[in-house]
Amino acid sequence: MAQHEQLAVKFLPDESDLLAEWRSMCERSTRIRFAYAWMGLGEHYAALPLEKVHRSVVGVEFAATDPAVIKALSVEPNRIHVIEPSDEVFHPKCVLSETAAGAEILIGSSNFTVGGFGKNVEANVLIRCSTGHSFAKQIAAFIDSLWDRGFDPPPAWIEEYSAAWQAREPRPRVLVPRLSAPAAIGLPEILALSWRDYYYFIRSLDGRRGEKGPIRVLSHNGKSYLDEIRACRAGFRSASSFAAISETERKRIGGLPPSNGCFGGMGAAALFKDAIHNRHHEVGKVLDLLPRDGDASDQDLALLISRLVALDGLAMTTASRLLCTKRPDLFLPVTTANKGAIKEVLGVRTDRPSDYLELHRGKLWKAPWFNSPRPTNHGEAEIWDARVALLDAAVRNWEAVRSHQN
Repeated sequence: MAQHEQLAVKFLPDESDLLAEWRSMCERSTRIRFAYAWMGLGEHYAALPLEKVHRSVVGVEFAATDPAVIKALSVEPNRIHVIEPSDEVFHPKCVLSETAAGAEILIGSSNFTVGGFGKNVEANVLIRCSTGHSFAKQIAAFIDSLWDRGFDPPPAWIEEYSAAWQAREPRPRVLVPRLSAPAAIGLPEILALSWRDYYYFIRSLDGRRGEKGPIRVLSHNGKSYLDEIRACRAGFRSASSFAAISETERKRIGGLPPSNGCFGGMGAAALFKDAIHNRHHEVGKVLDLLPRDGDASDQDLALLISRLVALDGLAMTTASRLLCTKRPDLFLPVTTANKGAIKEVLGVRTDRPSDYLELHRGKLWKAPWFNSPRPTNHGEAEIWDARVALLDAAVRNWEAVRSHQN
């Protein structure tokens, strides 16, 4: 490729970004051609302007493409070609859109389905360049070559395919071993786990159905517990004191936007917002007493927690958010979503600083997994470094986690 040729590339690992970019592509487009292994109805399909489709190449392996899509695309002649199933599985996913400004290419793992544009974990890239760019020409030639391999579906074939689609049986899902902790585990049992079993338990939560959707523990495009911890730790490392941290990062640390809401969102706490925004020097004088790593005495921690809660605008919930984002290896957040489970299952109230400290000193910090040596493996060590705070993923979703195990 010549050095003067320019490509603008945007990575789209998030399903909401993918759908938004797709809608914008369709609005800007003057002519579209694409090749997809599977196609289905949904928001992504509703955004597709059929009148702009120049060529579409569609696969029907496993009768997975919705016949309604084929019918709609075949209303106009020479707009769709279908690839017959063969020993060679048809598997491409790419779009070439021509606009007044040039060419836009969407390519990646997503099929043109609800899963591909919404539910699944996918990776796609949006590439912008001139229509004369060699890359745009290669994609056009690729789609055209697939077009030549397909056929224009006649009405009789579409009816036969529709019947086959209606009669298709769901593809069996092969069950593979899932990383999990011991069965029928309860919160008291969690406190008795070894580090290895606790590590497996925390990992096993990832992707499970929680109280408000999937539980995201591991990396997930900025939306998971670990993503939040990484971002907050980066904020703390960016300055020598809390007051010197940028306002945006102070807000994230405090559970305000751009926080992803893990460990408790504090958006409704107006006085706390004011403390983070206007009285950060006052908050910092207390929070800076907590070292970023290493030990602190019970006496020092008791004094620190009491002084935090005593500040105007702070309560046990908001103070615990600051503590757990600075030291996720030591502190569990107290939120409206988890305090009931803490009280019910562990028998500890969390309304006062003394109660909060007793939860940790009398229970969490005595757990074998808490007192285990730091692992040498990087991925395991990252969870160890946040081992207390990550328990929130289970506690705040306790009813869902418990029913899943039962």
